[in-house]
Amino acid sequence: MSDNNVFVTQIKNNNFFDDMNNLFNLMGIQTNFNLKKISIKINLCDYKMPDSGAVTDPAILESLIQNLELRCPKAEIFITESDASGTKVETLFDLLDLYRFEDAYNCRLVNLTHSEWVKKKINGKYFKEIHVPKLYEESDLIVNHPKLKTHSITKITCSLKNLYGCLYNKYKLKYHNHVDDVIVDLNSAIKTDISIVDANICHEGFQGPAYGTPKRCGLLIGGRNPVSVDSFCSKLMGFNPGFIAHIRKSHNAKIGAMNYKLIHDIADFNLRNYRFEFNTFKYNLMNLFRGRL
Repeated sequence: MSDNNVFVTQIKNNNFFDDMNNLFNLMGIQTNFNLKKISIKINLCDYKMPDSGAVTDPAILESLIQNLELRCPKAEIFITESDASGTKVETLFDLLDLYRFEDAYNCRLVNLTHSEWVKKKINGKYFKEIHVPKLYEESDLIVNHPKLKTHSITKITCSLKNLYGCLYNKYKLKYHNHVDDVIVDLNSAIKTDISIVDANICHEGFQGPAYGTPKRCGLLIGGRNPVSVDSFCSKLMGFNPGFIAHIRKSHNAKIGAMNYKLIHDIADFNLRNYRFEFNTFKYNLMNLFRGRL
């Protein structure tokens, strides 16, 4: 699998295991008996249900766990997220009935906020030293599992922005004036191995990532390079990735390349069919007040 390849498959009849298996096959993910520890970074940004398109869908997550167990039978899987300014992860795990996965599979749910962290020195845009979860440092494979959504500050949130949830400080709002640089620094410090984007029920509108409108795209998107994956996803949504600051800055920081090669199994696949609603005027006005323009 080339670093710049982006893979897309369509969800058919809500048979999520087969759909995820199709994506894994497209990506060429093989059986690996050597992996012992796999971490999945999910996206739980608010107290929302899956039909909102704002949070990780347990059904899609389960298909990801199943396919990882099938190919990595000796690995323990860790489902990870951290507290935020207005959320507690254990409550969200319970709300979405995620604890059942600990009984059904060889996996464990982890609130990163209460786990061990280690300091890393980086030559970052905002941070020169940053805390990262020790679990990620010990993992053989880190899977970035974002939702595809619009965002009132960053325009889109996908693989790169999903690591914003890995900030050591739960009061993440304090970094919003520097959000693009913080995203770059997090992705410099935490190298995810693959992105598996849940683009089934997505989230559109100016009030994303939590208070916009659900949008069904019916897609699963994967790749190794989060910059390439996010560049494709931004085009799918109707944005130019060169005008998404955190994507452009991540490219310039050599986290990954914005160019990509698209590989899919969808007949008559056309990006225009998936364009997201987004009020650019309101976005620009709001960010003018925030001092971002």
